[in-house]
Amino acid sequence: MKRFLLPLLVIPLVAAPFFLKPYGIYLLSLWSVMTIAAIGLNLTLGYAGQISLAQAAFVGIGAYTAALLTTQGWPLWAAFLLATAICLAIGWLLGYPALRVQHHYLAFVTLSFSTLVFLVLRNEEWLTKGVYGISGIPRPTLLGWSTKRRSTSTSSASVCSRSFRRRPGGWCARRGAAPSPRCARTPSAPIRSASTRAATR
Repeated sequence: MKRFLLPLLVIPLVAAPFFLKPYGIYLLSLWSVMTIAAIGLNLTLGYAGQISLAQAAFVGIGAYTAALLTTQGWPLWAAFLLATAICLAIGWLLGYPALRVQHHYLAFVTLSFSTLVFLVLRNEEWLTKGVYGISGIPRPTLLGWSTKRRSTSTSSASVCSRSFRRRPGGWCARRGAAPSPRCARTPSAPIRSASTRAATR
């Protein structure tokens, strides 16, 4: 049933911008970006039960990385892959030590990281242009078509929903991590690995 519902959702999202005015496209793009951020927060807080306040920091790191690279002439796909790799590496490095603490202590650690990222993005004007932001970002194109009218939130949701179904016990660990980490610690459910993967999504 889901196989038939997914095209019914994707087709209107792809076709809608062709009938919208610029402000409608702006709202649809903003909704798409916020949806992708909410999906990552749902994995960390909803499934893993980790109170993380660093979601906005990772969104900012990825966005600034892609913007800086595309303004330097990098193709979109290469900038996107490198931005994803940088966010993954930072999330993995932050995830292992941060997951040694729980609950509000983890919130303090991730809040400190978010504050650090905010200060760097605001004050390092030589790199991020400070409060003025990065201008002149080229519009991405795909096969000659402008991708400013396309949404990636549906594909992101599909990737995240499948990411913990690959290994036996992965989804069990993910669903069991939030209500009871002890119950999720079974030989087939790698709870620590699943929690760390949630922090890097």
